[in-house]
Amino acid sequence: MTIDTMRWHEAVNVHYDRDFRRQSLVRLARRYVLGPRVLDMRCITGALALDLAQAGMDVTALDGYDGAVEQTNARAKARGLPPLAQSWDLTGLVARVGRDCFDTVVCLDVLNHALDDRAMAAEIAQVVKPGGRVIIAAPAFPRLLGKRDQSLGHLRRYTRAQLKALLETHGLQVESMRFWNFISLPLYWLIERGLNARISDEFRYGWWSGLGEWPNRGLTWWYLHVENRIRFPLGMTHVVIAQRPAERLH
Repeated sequence: MTIDTMRWHEAVNVHYDRDFRRQSLVRLARRYVLGPRVLDMRCITGALALDLAQAGMDVTALDGYDGAVEQTNARAKARGLPPLAQSWDLTGLVARVGRDCFDTVVCLDVLNHALDDRAMAAEIAQVVKPGGRVIIAAPAFPRLLGKRDQSLGHLRRYTRAQLKALLETHGLQVESMRFWNFISLPLYWLIERGLNARISDEFRYGWWSGLGEWPNRGLTWWYLHVENRIRFPLGMTHVVIAQRPAERLH
């Protein structure tokens, strides 16, 4: 059921380019991308994939929602680029894209949707080249798994130790790990844990009754200039930079 729930959520996402969280997370991930070949495991509106392709990188983009694939490829065509995106049901990654193919694999908010995150981590380690980089974002704090997670098809949240062990067990070496999205943590904890309610996503798309776009603009500024620069001691999301170790010469 999780892939169906994710598709439903992305059917909403693809119509909004003002999602300050996604925009800012993509900008953060962009800093760590090494070329020339890049895999984006969840492209949504194609913002990252198109940016990398226009910079001259060879990009393969995947998404579990056909509408996101169509939108990404339509935007690629409008920019004079070849189709970048293809549909994927979150299984069989190696069969879809091949082994030892990519200098960078970008995996933003995907592991928590996978029915078998261990199998997915193992496949990520196989599709990235030896010496290549993996950029991962995954939700933090298992105790916060609640109504919103269920509505979005999130199967799990991770502790730092759990996520690090998941990656390293399957052949990836963690280079750095940080918390991100600190500003949402108190409100999320209050609503999801204190009130046992579901926090709404509407504010992420600029739907502020009577206030126009100013709150959305302020939060966009916060994420780009504060969250993306300061390493807070806590946050809603883990951002991990990992590497597949280069194979030793014999």
